[in-house]
Amino acid sequence: MREAAPDAQWFMDYRNADGSEAQMCGNGTRVFAQFLCDRGLVDGVEFPIATRAGRKLITRAEHGFRTDLGPWTLSRADEARGRGMDSVVQVVGSPDPLPAISLDLGNPHTVVALPPSISLELLDLSVAPRVDPEPRHGTNVEFVRAIGPRHISMRVHERGVGETLSCGTGAAAAALATWWWAGTPSDELAWRVDVRGGTLMVDIDGGSVGLAGPAQIVAAGQVSLPD
Repeated sequence: MREAAPDAQWFMDYRNADGSEAQMCGNGTRVFAQFLCDRGLVDGVEFPIATRAGRKLITRAEHGFRTDLGPWTLSRADEARGRGMDSVVQVVGSPDPLPAISLDLGNPHTVVALPPSISLELLDLSVAPRVDPEPRHGTNVEFVRAIGPRHISMRVHERGVGETLSCGTGAAAAALATWWWAGTPSDELAWRVDVRGGTLMVDIDGGSVGLAGPAQIVAAGQVSLPD
C-alpha cells in the first residue's frame, strides 16, 4: 500500500461487520482523520492517508472533514449508456425489480432511483436486496429519492453489514448516479445527501468526487492483537 501513496504517513484498514475485507470507507476516512487530529499525529490543513483503494486526501473543513475520494467510473459503462441502467434490484417493499446502475468508487455500488409509487421509508432492508447480475465481490446498494435541486435522500444496504445509518461512498455514488441520470449538468456539481444518520455533502468534478461531513469519536478502547 505504501507504493500507492508514498507521501501518506498513515494507512486505514477497514473491515465489514462480518469480518470481510473492504477497499475503504468514505465515512471511515473522516473518523480516521478525527482520530489522527485528536492525537496530534498529523499536521496542517490537509494530509493524505493510504487505503486499499489508493491515496485519499483529507482536508479540514468548518464542520468536519472533506475527503477527496478520487476517480469514479461506471462499472459497465457501455450498457449503462445504452440502456440507462445495467442491472436490476429486487427489494422487499417493491413488487417488481427496479432498474439500477453500478458505479466503482474504489468499492462497488449499485444505485436505484425509486419511482414515486415506492416509499423509501417503507423498504425492508433487513433482507439483503437481490442484484441481477450479481457482482462477483458483492455490492453496496443505495436507494434514492429526489427531494429537490441537488438534494436527495438515501437508504443503503452495505455488503457484509446490512442497513446502516450512513455510507459515505454510497452517498457519493447516489449523487453521481442522480447527476448522471440527469445528463451530467454542469451547474449541478454540489449535492446534499440526507441519510438516516445525518447529512453529507458531495461535490462532483467530472471524473472525481469529494465527500464532506462531520466526524465525532464516540468511544475509545484497546484491543490485543494475536501474535
